[in-house]
Amino acid sequence: MTDAAHQTYATRRRQMVDCQIRTFDVTDRAVLGAMDEVPREAFVVDSQKQLAYIDSPLRVPGGTMLAPMVIARLIQGLDVNEGDRILAIGAGAAYAAAVLSHLGATVVLVPGEAALETATASLAAIGAAGVTVRNGAEAAGAPADGPFDSILIEGGFVGVPEALVAQLREGGSLAGIDMSDGAGKAVLLTLGKVGSGRRILFDAAAPVIGGLAPAPEFSF
Repeated sequence: MTDAAHQTYATRRRQMVDCQIRTFDVTDRAVLGAMDEVPREAFVVDSQKQLAYIDSPLRVPGGTMLAPMVIARLIQGLDVNEGDRILAIGAGAAYAAAVLSHLGATVVLVPGEAALETATASLAAIGAAGVTVRNGAEAAGAPADGPFDSILIEGGFVGVPEALVAQLREGGSLAGIDMSDGAGKAVLLTLGKVGSGRRILFDAAAPVIGGLAPAPEFSF
């Protein structure tokens, strides 16, 4: 990539932060700084690089990468601290994993088999050393690597994703898009001694990740 192209993308990143993310109630300076540094264009296919910074979800191999402002608000909701262990779930979550790593977290990414190769290559290309990619079902997470301080689901789920919640440490949080009512809400689930809590962050919709919806019931 030429120096001019690098500068063009850097300008688009700054515009994304100033015009999309700051205006969507993202005030965490660390999150804003990370999203101003991590090259989002590295996580989309060549034909979509010019679209990397638009305010919309993008198709990636195996799934969907959410809009920048949605990712930023979900990450802000997790209140990431340096040294946190975080599980990132979803085919489009490699970019978010890189942002989390930039915040000082140790990240385990489960992108699903269809996105495994591209996610691994994209992270290696930008030198995201703090992210480990695991092969396996997204809905199963990475229990051998837990427990986690936080879990980010880059996509939708229906009902409580119990298998993932079980991988949180006491007091940990899970952020994602709850599509249980069909309309969609970005939510934060927390695990505490008296049970899990649920807080709505904002309205949002996303495709439900495979395995994160109950199997349909049939009646005869």
